[in-house]
Amino acid sequence: MSQSQNNHRRNNKNHRNGKKQNGQRNQRISKKELKDKKVPMRYQVQNTKETNSVEFKCTVDGTVEKTKLSVYEDGSDESFLKMVKEFLNYVGTYELWEDENAARTVYRNFRRCLAGAARDLWDQINVLEDKEEIRDELTFDNHLKELTSAILGDDALRNQKDYLKTTPKPEKLSVKQWVNQNKNINSYLPLMQPNGRSFSEEDLIKEVISKNIPTVWVKGFKMFKLHLKISIKDILSELTVIEEQIKTRPKGNQDNPNKKHLKNPCRIHGTYEWDECRQNPKNNKNNDKDKTNNDRHKTDATNRSREHRRTEEDNRNFARTTRNHNDNADETSYDEYEYNCITKQASKTNTPSSEILIALPHQAGSKKILLTLDF
Repeated sequence: MSQSQNNHRRNNKNHRNGKKQNGQRNQRISKKELKDKKVPMRYQVQNTKETNSVEFKCTVDGTVEKTKLSVYEDGSDESFLKMVKEFLNYVGTYELWEDENAARTVYRNFRRCLAGAARDLWDQINVLEDKEEIRDELTFDNHLKELTSAILGDDALRNQKDYLKTTPKPEKLSVKQWVNQNKNINSYLPLMQPNGRSFSEEDLIKEVISKNIPTVWVKGFKMFKLHLKISIKDILSELTVIEEQIKTRPKGNQDNPNKKHLKNPCRIHGTYEWDECRQNPKNNKNNDKDKTNNDRHKTDATNRSREHRRTEEDNRNFARTTRNHNDNADETSYDEYEYNCITKQASKTNTPSSEILIALPHQAGSKKILLTLDF
């Protein structure tokens, strides 16, 4: 290969590495920017504080019904969106636009749901420039969109979708709470911008849930084939099972993000220092107490060998003792036989006598020589 080709390949490799590093840097920057961006709604780990409310009365089939709606007063963007959604549900439930004085009722009641600077802003927006212009449902929708854009900003919808796509599941939220909050935030997306669209359930699974579950859930998520589901209802029960399995699994050091950095990890186990491993030949700590399995096997084999040799030696000693005992028994019986013979001879002669029996060994291993002395 020529030198020019080598230089060309080296330059291409450096170019690819540079693009990769730039991509990672841009990704980090985008996440930081997203954190600093104005996102209307975020995951709520704690319950939100209660806000002020206003009560409305409506007559339905001769029955007076009361409805309480929250009041927005220069609070968070989420509070504003919740107030707007509550009010629109209230208008649709009681079919206020079907009444004769519907516009007057809707505008008046919506103004009561605002306070402070937000009410002042609404008063400026809903002014009719043309005297011939009438207030109706279309006019109210246009005024509401203008108020929403003034409070949330023009990038609210895009920022909110980016937040859902890139924010991992909070540890303090259960999977059921997290999924329900995703569904809830998704329902507010059309209110953040004119012609805004929410995620379909299939897109919510594919672009939000599957990309932000904990890493240890990925294997189970794919095993249940949840990434192929198109309904939230179809994945929630399986996700709950995965969550419970992970909770009951013992946590190892590799699952601990704050684990201690090892200078010289164990070459066998890898979870602690090599100097502390019992199988390290240079580790003499607790050598007698903390033997490895191989050492125990060797010790057991040595003990069994010693026990076997001890048993064989005991058997040999027992056999030797038995033979000596039998030899002594034979000699004793022979001595008694000769003594009895001498006694019988003395009794036949009717001569009183006293006898002493003396046994002298002739040589090692020979029979005894018996001497009798008469007195």
